Amino acid sequence: MDVDATAASDEDLAKAVQSVAVGTAKIVQYKKNGTTKTAALIFRMDPTAERADGVDYFADNRENVISSAKYKDFRTEMKAYAATLAKSFNKSAVRACDPKKFDEVK
Repeated sequence: MDVDATAASDEDLAKAVQSVAVGTAKIVQYKKNGTTKTAALIFRMDPTAERADGVDYFADNRENVISSAKYKDFRTEMKAYAATLAKSFNKSAVRACDPKKFDEVK
């Protein structure tokens, strides 16, 4: 199966990836977003090919891909939730839990 690298938002990066033969690694120079000179080490592989260790490439990386794709949304949601928790803290309880006072308790 050939992944459609032309769907990438950076056409020059897509061309750089396509210039590397499947199963090989190569240092490629291209212009990132058409303007910035960039060098990248690209290792191109066939994601459907059977791996030597027998692990399914897609199953092995599914969680990482989903996490990366939704990281910004997750972080925004967690910050909002943390802000609601911060409002409900009992400040006197937090002050009572000062680590410096732990030695005083016997």
